[in-house]
Amino acid sequence: MAKHEVITEFIEDGQRVSEIVGEWEAVTKDAEGIAHIHKLHKHSVKTRPAPPEITPDLFVNQARATTIRPTTRQRPTREGELLVGLGDIHFPWEDARALALAQLAIRELMPDTLVCLGDNQDLAMFSRFERRQEWAGSTQGGLEKEHAFWAQQVADLGTDARLVRFQGNHDIRLEKEIRKLNGELLGLKRANAAEELGVLTLGFLLRLEELGVEQIDGYPNAELWLTDDFKIMHGRATSPTGKAAYINVNKEDVNTLSGHDHSMNISRRTIPTNGGSREIFAFNAGTLATIDGTTTPSGRYSTTEAGKQVARAQNWQQGVAAVFYDEESVRPYWLPIDKDGIDIFGKVYKS
Repeated sequence: MAKHEVITEFIEDGQRVSEIVGEWEAVTKDAEGIAHIHKLHKHSVKTRPAPPEITPDLFVNQARATTIRPTTRQRPTREGELLVGLGDIHFPWEDARALALAQLAIRELMPDTLVCLGDNQDLAMFSRFERRQEWAGSTQGGLEKEHAFWAQQVADLGTDARLVRFQGNHDIRLEKEIRKLNGELLGLKRANAAEELGVLTLGFLLRLEELGVEQIDGYPNAELWLTDDFKIMHGRATSPTGKAAYINVNKEDVNTLSGHDHSMNISRRTIPTNGGSREIFAFNAGTLATIDGTTTPSGRYSTTEAGKQVARAQNWQQGVAAVFYDEESVRPYWLPIDKDGIDIFGKVYKS
């Protein structure tokens, strides 16, 4: 049997059309055994949904560019420098109201330096304590929220402000998890990008370099010294009775600003010197995570067997730390956030 077939395919109205035109020669024999050749013809059309067009974006999805609309406000003239510090935010468990009030204070004060004091990410699903089902999927949400937060700070403060992100014990949870699996993964970079951070580091995932955010990593030893008498750290001291600042002021011999404990307090100490004395403070900046015991993962998070959460408020406080400093002096101010709003040097801005 001889065969000749032509198959034509084309896209029409969102359908993939296959048209087959064929011609065959068939041989049959009659009753007397004589062979006869017959020509057979076929024409068929089949349709099915057209597949998506193969384009590069099916394989490489470039991250969207971050949109930043710079502020037109001018930073006020003042003696010395103003630093605003934000305590542990724990994205994605941030308290949206408290964070909005903190950002209001940032826009009002226009600080020279903004510091997030660590535990900016919670990373609950990498905790060594507990990994609950209700926290599943929170990692990506936390990254998206913090990136948007920093982009907003660039817009509000302009590119001449110093933006600093401290690494805290929660922020290094991802790193610890990867090191347990295979530490070499942390160093993986895109090809021909030797100066970049590894693609699984928080700095890369948050696109900090793109935003101009300076990360102080190396917890728990990381410190940022602003003067010879003033340093910033995430901190390690905790106290259920709110005495973390008291612990710090008696461990250090310079002024300090820290997070970690979620309590907001200032403790002072007078140190004898040759011929006199000098005074230092330890400032704990509190938290901007939820404090009503309903969402933020912690040692007090609990549920019934039916899955209902049993809320319990903790000894945590919300607010913003403001520190004026120069080479001669360092002056701390607590801007508390409560049910009425945020108190900025005696003026309450309501939420």
